[in-house]
Amino acid sequence: LNTRVKDYDGSCLKISDDSTVSSKTVIWAAGVKANSVAGLDTEVFGRGNRIRVNRFSNVLSYDNIFALGDLSIMETPAYPNGHPQLAQVAIQQAKLKNRMSIFLNWSWNYFTYDQSLRLLIRPKQPPVYQKWNT
Repeated sequence: LNTRVKDYDGSCLKISDDSTVSSKTVIWAAGVKANSVAGLDTEVFGRGNRIRVNRFSNVLSYDNIFALGDLSIMETPAYPNGHPQLAQVAIQQAKLKNRMSIFLNWSWNYFTYDQSLRLLIRPKQPPVYQKWNT
């Protein structure tokens, strides 16, 4: 293995060693273990080495450290093993203004993932946002 995908045009997968694989279907699987972050207490690391955060994206046991996206794991009643590691989750977390509330004295809102809004990625075409009814 030890290769990576360079491109996919809908019928041909181009590999980093310049070989190709003909395929009409590609299932993308990326690493699911987060990179280590030095200096944090070991109890803040959860499943997949992701950093455990509360509903406000604060790293557990720290008041002024936040983690977002694939690096974080937010265990909620709806997602007891954390949210799916999707771009849309990270985008929604980043848009939530909790990060600025410390500096601007805003009220805090906890994060809730809206799974009805998804980003569609189509090969060689611009991304499309689409709203699903849940």
